[in-house]
Amino acid sequence: MQRMTTYPTINDHPVLALFAELLAVPSPSSREDALAEVIRAKLQSYGYQPETDAARNVLVRLAGRDASGPLTCFAAHMDEIGMVVTKIGDDGALSVDRSGGLYPWKLGEEPVTILGDEAQITLEGRRSHH
Repeated sequence: MQRMTTYPTINDHPVLALFAELLAVPSPSSREDALAEVIRAKLQSYGYQPETDAARNVLVRLAGRDASGPLTCFAAHMDEIGMVVTKIGDDGALSVDRSGGLYPWKLGEEPVTILGDEAQITLEGRRSHH
């Protein structure tokens, strides 16, 4: 799967560069495997041994300064709000089911990237609801 367009760098801090790299990987709900692989590779490059559980979460254990201290867990979502194309009309118009709280009136404000099994395309604009 190809990566989305890169964004301009506004600050060269390494954490922001990593964040921008992760944001560039498409990861709609239930299709986060590409992002999980990038995260695993990054963690391995830092010397960690990431694990993947049955739910496909990426886990890494870090040694603390005090083994008798409390355990801490940091967690974050890998998926992003998206849509599922349910129909392609004869005129090429797409019908979609939204997921994750996507507001229909927000569509069309930004380009929408359609992720296919073999290709990715970016669309701009939307059909009027009038």
